[in-house]
Amino acid sequence: MQEVIVVLVQLCLILSAQALTEEQKDKVTKHGLKCLAETNVDISLVEKGQHGEFIDDPLLEEFVYCFLKASEIIDKDGHPRANKIKEKLSHDATASEINKFLTKCVPTASTPQKRAAELWKCYWETSSVHIILQ
Repeated sequence: MQEVIVVLVQLCLILSAQALTEEQKDKVTKHGLKCLAETNVDISLVEKGQHGEFIDDPLLEEFVYCFLKASEIIDKDGHPRANKIKEKLSHDATASEINKFLTKCVPTASTPQKRAAELWKCYWETSSVHIILQ
């Protein structure tokens, strides 16, 4: 339980530096908690992902899929929703950065969960602006 509290405090500090409204921050937290509970992912793997270290783990893939789907970043099949991505990133990234991400990060994995994880990893590698998954 203490680990969850630490992650949520980290999340609040990171989100306060981004151009998210209080309502958006609440949604991010709500989706993160929901997906942590549903997937039972090891929270240390999520924390590593927050710093760009991606571990190949099925529960982490499930968490990323759950979070991105709940946030409407991907559809139920794990494919990116370009209009939603543009909408959600428009306050934190330039149109050029967003288009670069959308052009480069086209997941080709075989399952929705793997496509979601592939998209998130590519986002971290491509973008200078990172929104945390909790």
